[in-house]
Amino acid sequence: KRQPLPGGLEEVEIAAAEIAVLVPGRLVRAALTRHGDRLAGVVASGRDGALVVGAGKGAARIAAALESELAIAGGLMIVPPGYACVLRRVRVRLARHPVPDRRGLAATRALLDLLQRRSRDPVWVVLTGGASSLLVAPAPPLLAESPRLHA
Repeated sequence: KRQPLPGGLEEVEIAAAEIAVLVPGRLVRAALTRHGDRLAGVVASGRDGALVVGAGKGAARIAAALESELAIAGGLMIVPPGYACVLRRVRVRLARHPVPDRRGLAATRALLDLLQRRSRDPVWVVLTGGASSLLVAPAPPLLAESPRLHA
């Protein structure tokens, strides 16, 4: 028979509570609540909403949470296969992880182009685990030497 842990919680209850804290919607709501006064200017500065861009295994889910909490006008998330989710205004592009590929190169170019076209819009940046291999923008000499990244 399992013994209750101090405070009366079972191990399973503690694990469930820890996992619930990691749900992106809860994390985003908590961050917006805790830092809302400092973020109000960013939230209000976009007439049509802000952009959200980023990369990583959890990036699309965080973007979905931002879409449900804020006025998001568009954006782009780069995620590995298996980590995409349906978003209303933000595009999701797939790229290889952990070894970068040409999809990551093309998606990163699209993300940078979007930021350049919408340079006056407020931007939320989401970076989660894996972002460093999904955001691919090598300098031209490195690009020429890497056959995996050839378009």
